[in-house]
Amino acid sequence: MAAGVVLESLDVPIEPNLRLFSAFVFVALAFLSALQAWLGWFRTEKAIRSGEPLNGPSVGPLLTVGMLIAMTAIVLGSILSF
Repeated sequence: MAAGVVLESLDVPIEPNLRLFSAFVFVALAFLSALQAWLGWFRTEKAIRSGEPLNGPSVGPLLTVGMLIAMTAIVLGSILSF
């Protein structure tokens, strides 16, 4: 979330539309990560109490792809701003 706030708060020399897009993606990924942590805690709690095997995080690949998209937009925005 900090990356999204910094992109919009500071005068970063990136094309404005791509900067806004990247900031939005970073903030959305932060909320998705928080939601995964909350839901994962409930699933883990349930699995421990019932003796079932623990599940891993399910949004890891989505977070990775989102970060790659945001970083690609930042690089393109940097190139286009010159």
